[in-house]
Amino acid sequence: PANGVPEPGSLALIGLGLAGVAAARRKRATQAQ
Repeated sequence: PANGVPEPGSLALIGLGLAGVAAARRKRATQAQ
């Protein structure tokens, strides 16, 4: 649909990317402490 909602594949890719960034930040945070 042309209402600005990404396709399921794109949504999954974005979700994986965000999860990876969050995991990297958590690892860095735990290592800092």
